[in-house]
Amino acid sequence: MGETEQETPPPVLSTPVVYGPVASRRLGRSLGINLFTPASKVCTFDCAYCQCGAAQPTATGILSLARIKRGLSASFRKLVRFGTPIQHLTFAGNGEPTIHPDFPEIVAYVLRLRDRLLPGIPTAIFTNGSALGTSAIRSAIAKLDRRFLKLDAGDPQTARRVNRSKNFAAIVHSLAAAAKEMPVEISTAVITAPARFANLNSLRNLGYVRVVQRINPQRLYLYSIDRPPAVSVIEQASPAVLLQLATYLRSRLDVPVLVLRSRRTRPWAQWIWE
Repeated sequence: MGETEQETPPPVLSTPVVYGPVASRRLGRSLGINLFTPASKVCTFDCAYCQCGAAQPTATGILSLARIKRGLSASFRKLVRFGTPIQHLTFAGNGEPTIHPDFPEIVAYVLRLRDRLLPGIPTAIFTNGSALGTSAIRSAIAKLDRRFLKLDAGDPQTARRVNRSKNFAAIVHSLAAAAKEMPVEISTAVITAPARFANLNSLRNLGYVRVVQRINPQRLYLYSIDRPPAVSVIEQASPAVLLQLATYLRSRLDVPVLVLRSRRTRPWAQWIWE
């Protein structure tokens, strides 16, 4: 009697352009799409809690359009060959996807490739919204199925501390403008300690409530860090804090407020993006 041939397990990709699928708290088995070089973090924000480290000058870490297309095509074909189950194709990775100079063309290419090789798989993006003042960027993300917009503060001072971002009012205006054109969801990271990075008081403030009301998202997600942060002293918010904040916001918003529980605690286990 011959030996039974063992089934080859579906691959988990780890390439400069495509990684996963990973277990996403919002999207299930999510295949990540990254537009920047692996050793870089190219972003208009420099969030203190980010797992990708400190942001770098934009020009130093951008992958070329040709390399991105090659990486997408090869990875999608490999996943089809192995029958790897996927629930979402997600623009995320180590930077802000929408600031890639070829972002609209990349979105169009991903959708064409998806329709040909992975038909029916929904698409998503995690974005800080800083580029949504540009109509071409809004048109591009409108073609995706789900859009998660970052909002970690209700005032400019807290946004500068947590996200190290400028022009809070302009970014909120861009988020609200996008929300008028397409359904959006908001993701809010909750930081309780140390005090110089904490945003809990800002999230309990009427200013944050008014910003969320202005954007009027389909859903609001509250979460704490689940991977090693850029600033190592940042602490993970407890489930009790997240649930209390959710209760407070539900009493003031006509928007579903969901709490994402952290799966990892210090000392950090092995982790990957998203």
